[in-house]
Formats: sequence, C-alpha cells, structure tokens
Amino acid sequence: MYQHFQHFQHASAGSDSSFWGAFLGAFFAFVFGLVMFYFTKKREKFVRHRNALIKLERLLNEHADELLIAKIHADETKKVVEANAVTDYRFKTLKLDDEVLVDLSSIDMINKYNLYTRSISRLNQDFEAKNRALTRFEDAKLAGRVLAQESVDYLARSFAEISSAIENRIDTQMLKLLATVRIYLRKIGERNPIIYGIFQSNRDFTVTDEEIKAEIKKLNEGVEQLRAETRADFKKFGTSQ
Repeated sequence: MYQHFQHFQHASAGSDSSFWGAFLGAFFAFVFGLVMFYFTKKREKFVRHRNALIKLERLLNEHADELLIAKIHADETKKVVEANAVTDYRFKTLKLDDEVLVDLSSIDMINKYNLYTRSISRLNQDFEAKNRALTRFEDAKLAGRVLAQESVDYLARSFAEISSAIENRIDTQMLKLLATVRIYLRKIGERNPIIYGIFQSNRDFTVTDEEIKAEIKKLNEGVEQLRAETRADFKKFGTSQ
C-alpha cells in the first residue's frame, strides 16, 4: 500500500512537472510570437512610410517640370491672346496620390502634403477653367465673331494671374516640400534601418531653413535649360490668326 502511494506521488509530481513545462513553453512561445508580430508590424509601417516618401519625391519631381511648363505656357498664351490669335495648347492638370497620405507616418509631412494638395486642386480647377475659356475663344474666332477688346484683355490677364500664382506661391510651396522630402529620405538613410524602423515611433525630423535653402539650390540647377527647351516646344503648338 505504501509503495503504491509512493508510486502515485512520483507519477503525480512527474505529471505536474510535464504540465508546467509544456505550459511555460507554450506561454513563452506565445509571448515571443506577439513580440515578433509587433516588431514585424512596426518594420512594415516604417517601410511603407519610406516608400511613401520615395513616391512623393517622384511625384513632386514631375510637378516641378509640369509647373515650369505650365508657367511658360501661361506666359506665351497671354501673348497669343493679346495678339487676338489662337493656340492649340491646353493646360494639363497635375495628378495627386492619395495613397501617400495613408502610408506616411510623419505628422509633419502629412500636414505639409495636405496643404500642398489643396493648392494643387485649386490650380487644377483654374487650369480646367482656362482650357474651357480658350476653347470658347477659339470657337468664336473660327466662327468669325468679333470679340470685345475688354473680353480679350480679361482673358489675357487671367493667364498672367495663373503665371503669377505658379511663380510666387505654388512653385515655392512645391520646392519647399520636395526639399523637405529629400532631406527626410537622406536622414532616414543615415540611420540603422532595423533600429530606426522598429524602435523609433516618431517619424518627424527637425529640418532647418538653411537645409531647405541648400536643397532648393540643388533643385534649381538645370532649370534654365528646361525653361529654354519648354519655350522652344511651345512653338510646336503654333498659333493662327
């Protein structure tokens, strides 16, 4: 009887030990899985943020060219309208990428891009309005109707306003945002991608005015060449009386 009881005690202790060993193993595996899942999600969020900055840089580079072209065409179209002639040129609206806002993790960058998208949306509306006005102007000319000089002057002034808005407001805003994006990407590149991607939650960087000015100076290199090429391209559209 005593031997049987002693055997039962040993069996019970062995079962408890096996149970707690299995439980603790499963528990630590579960905790480890949660930690790895957390780190993986943090890393994925960082990668999406970095890729969003790259996409935004590419988009703004396109806008830099398109805004320069739009300003030059606005200046040239003003001259065409003042000469009471017509042109085949029409403004091209600038595309925006809403997915960038979803993937960005920097509050500062989200706010800057939000402000920029509002400006571009208003500019696109102006482009579409000017395109319609040019089409009506062309239709009137082709129909042989004589337009009042004040109507011609008003249309010409509207293109001067577009040019001024691009040069003094939109272009400045775009260049500052593009410079900031490039600086952000450079600062990210200077950091350890694993440590920064997993353990750093704040994606905002301090960017000084001096850094932005230096980056804008780099961006402006080569603009004169593009400006000359764009004015030459405008002649391809031609004008007619």
